Amino acid sequence: MTTRRLNYTGCQRIRRADIEVSVDSTTTPPRLACVVDFDGYEFPASAVLVLEAQAHWTLMRFNLGTVATPSADWFSLSDFATAEGVGFRVKVIGGGDKAGLILGEADGIRPAEVDQLGDARSFLPVQPAELGHVTWRLSFAGPDPLLQVNQKIADWRSFLRRPEVKSLILPEVYRQLLLEALMNPADAESDEAWQTAMLSTVPAGAGPRPLSEDHEGCDAWVAEATATFALKHKMFRGVAAWIGGAE
Repeated sequence: MTTRRLNYTGCQRIRRADIEVSVDSTTTPPRLACVVDFDGYEFPASAVLVLEAQAHWTLMRFNLGTVATPSADWFSLSDFATAEGVGFRVKVIGGGDKAGLILGEADGIRPAEVDQLGDARSFLPVQPAELGHVTWRLSFAGPDPLLQVNQKIADWRSFLRRPEVKSLILPEVYRQLLLEALMNPADAESDEAWQTAMLSTVPAGAGPRPLSEDHEGCDAWVAEATATFALKHKMFRGVAAWIGGAE
C-alpha cells in the first residue's frame, strides 16, 4: 500500500470562526455537514476540501468537494457510535503542480451540538466512557482535553447539570486543566490552543504566571486561581443547598 505524503509548506491557518460543523445525532450512526466561509482566503478554486473526524484512535476522512463547489451533503459518521468527544480538522489540499500540498488547515474544531459542561470552557467536550467505579476523569490523550463520565449514569447530561454535582466537579476540573496548561504549554504560534484559552481565565490578582519548571510555584498559583474561580462562581452554594448547611 502506498502512503501519500502531504506537504505543509506554506500552509495557511483557517480560522475556526469561518468553519461550521453540524452534527445530527437523531440518526444511527450520527451524520455531519460542514460549511466553510472562504471569503478573505486566496485558495485555488480547484483545491480539495477535506474534513477529518477523530476520537482517540478512530479517524474518518470526508471529501467535501472543492473550494469553488463545496459539498452541501450530509455524511455518515459510520465508524463512531456517538458524536460525543469527536473532534474535527479541515484541510484544503492543492492539485496539479501543487498536488499533496496543504494550502490551509484548521484544527480542534468542535461541532455545535456537542454538550459542554456548564461553566467549563468550550474546549472541554463531555463523553460517556467505561470507567468502572470511577465517576469521572479528565483525559489529555487527544489534541484537546476531554471530560469522561461513567457510562453507567444513564442520563449523564442531567447529572452534570445538577448544582451539587457541578459544585463537586468543576473546581477540580478547573484545577487539573490549569495545571496541565502550565506544565504542557501550547506552541508559541498556537493562539487558538486550549492551553492559551485556559490560562486567559486566570485573573491578574493571582500574580505572575510561574515557569513550568517551578513545580511548587505552579501548585501555589493554580491553587490560588482555583480558589478565586470557586468563589467567583459560588461553587459551594450547590453543596450547601444539597446538605442544608450554611454557605
